Amino acid sequence: YNSIKSNIQSLEDKIHDLNLQKENTIKANQAKNQAILDKQNELQQLRSQLQQLNFDLTKDRNNQIRVIEDQIQTAHQDIVRTGNNINIKKSDISQNDKSIKEFNESLSSLRNQWIAENDKQFQMDENKTICPSCRRPLDSNEIHDIEANLLSNFNQFKSDRLAKLRQEADWLKEKVAGHETSNSLLNEQIKELDIAIQQRQQSCKNMEVELQELQQSGD
Repeated sequence: YNSIKSNIQSLEDKIHDLNLQKENTIKANQAKNQAILDKQNELQQLRSQLQQLNFDLTKDRNNQIRVIEDQIQTAHQDIVRTGNNINIKKSDISQNDKSIKEFNESLSSLRNQWIAENDKQFQMDENKTICPSCRRPLDSNEIHDIEANLLSNFNQFKSDRLAKLRQEADWLKEKVAGHETSNSLLNEQIKELDIAIQQRQQSCKNMEVELQELQQSGD
């Protein structure tokens, strides 16, 4: 009897120990499962954060690409506008050169006219010394007065004519000087615009390199 009772107690103790081991195993498995679940949640959060970072980086990169593309387009438009401005100024210079040539030709003509007019000498018309009615020679006093009057008129006309030629020449010289000054200013402006185009072109090259790097960074 005691032996059986002892065996029963022993079995009950073993069963109890096994149940405790089972419970401990279940609890350990639950702990492990919770730890795994926690790690999985942490991993999912990290993946979500990484995905958000990639999205933000891509969005920021795309924004930078759009900004640079707009800047490149604006730079190209500026280069075209500046080139058109240069062409307009070159056309103005060509027109000024044409006008200068015409003015100089007119000046040459005026110079020849002035020389010819200045070389003119007074010559007494013999018919002025004869009476128109009787066709007899006038007396010396009358001839002297007529000659003096004709000489005065000749000198006055010559003086007025030379003065007018000088006035026209001075006006043409001012026009030539004005157009030459305008051309000098236009040439200086063209040089400045050429430099601006070169700087803009270099800026475009730099932005294109930056754009290419940004596009490749997203590959």
